[in-house]
Amino acid sequence: MASVKLKLANLSLYEEVNGTRLNISDVESQINQYQNSTQEERAKIPGLSSDRADIILAGACIVKAIMNLLSAKYVIVSTNGLRHAMLAEMFK
Repeated sequence: MASVKLKLANLSLYEEVNGTRLNISDVESQINQYQNSTQEERAKIPGLSSDRADIILAGACIVKAIMNLLSAKYVIVSTNGLRHAMLAEMFK
């Protein structure tokens, strides 16, 4: 979802995605985009891997549900996994 927000053409740019903030409006905007497009259209969205075009809507809905449950205004993307993100946050 972060690579879609950043419209990355090269999906292997993990460093650019790492640390990206997705706020609730980013997530809702992407859900709307995915709901209003076919799987084939989703596969052409810049930043979205074509092999995830079939599952991205469900994933985005899960992210939104968790954010709502936790009253989170945003999430920070970590390409290194949850432990890395938590350690990095602890040492700021």
